[in-house]
Amino acid sequence: MNSYFLNDLIFTLNILKMEDYQKSELFFFCLNDCGFQNKIVVEFGSDFELHTAVGMRKLGAEKVICCNPGFPDDLISNDTHIVISKREGADTGLPDNSVDVVFGIALLEHVLEPQKMVEEIKRILKPQGIAYLSGCPIWTSPLGHHVWYQFPDKLYKFSDNTNPFYMWEHLYYETEEQVENTLRRKGLPEIHSKSIADFVINSNYISRKKASDIIQEVRQVEGIEISVHRSALPDKLPPEDLLSKYSKDDLNTNFLSIRIRKC
Repeated sequence: MNSYFLNDLIFTLNILKMEDYQKSELFFFCLNDCGFQNKIVVEFGSDFELHTAVGMRKLGAEKVICCNPGFPDDLISNDTHIVISKREGADTGLPDNSVDVVFGIALLEHVLEPQKMVEEIKRILKPQGIAYLSGCPIWTSPLGHHVWYQFPDKLYKFSDNTNPFYMWEHLYYETEEQVENTLRRKGLPEIHSKSIADFVINSNYISRKKASDIIQEVRQVEGIEISVHRSALPDKLPPEDLLSKYSKDDLNTNFLSIRIRKC
C-alpha cells in the first residue's frame, strides 16, 4: 500500500470524533477492502451521533444513507450527503442495484432475522457491490448478554468492572426470576435486578442467536459470496458443562464479521 495513503488514512481517522472500535472498522475496510472513495454507502444500525457516517464521508463517500429505526424524529444532519432513514435493514425502500457498499458495525448481535437483512442487501447492492457486517459481543460469547443499563445512580456495562455477570453466566438462565434472584444475591438493588433481568430475558435489543445460526442464515441467500471471521476474548475458556449445549466455536465467538460480495 502507498505509504502516503496509509498516513493520510490514519491522520483522517485520528482527528474524527468517534469510538476506537468505529475507527478500527473503518480503517480495516479501507485497508483491506474497497474503501469508501466515490461510493454510495448504506449504513445499517447507524449511531445516533452519525459519527461513522461522518467518518465515511471524510474518507470519500459520495453519499451515506443512515438506517436506524431507533433514530429520534428530530435528528438532522448538516451534511446534505448524509441521509437519515428510520427504515429497517430488511426493508430499506431503496431501488434495486443502487448502492456500492452496505456497512454495519456493532450490528449482528442485534439482528433478529439475518437472512431477510441479507436478501435486502443483495437486492440493493450493485453487481460486485460489497457489504461488511460485524457484531460484538455475540450472544453465546462470555459477554453476550450485552448489559448496558443506566440507572439514575449507576451504570452497568458489559465491557467493564460494572458488568453484573461472570463470563458466560447469562447462558445458564431461562427466566427473569432466575436472573433477578441471582443479581439480588450479588447485592444489586431490587429495581436494578428486575430491570436487568427483563433486559436479558425479554429485550429485542439482543437477538440471542449463536454465531453459527447467523452464518447459516446468511448462507441461505443465493447469488452472493461470503467470507466469515470470528475472534475470541483472549485467555478465556468456556465452562465444560456448556459444551453439551453449545459448540466450542460458538462459545468462543465474541466478535463476528461477515463480508458479502454480490455476484
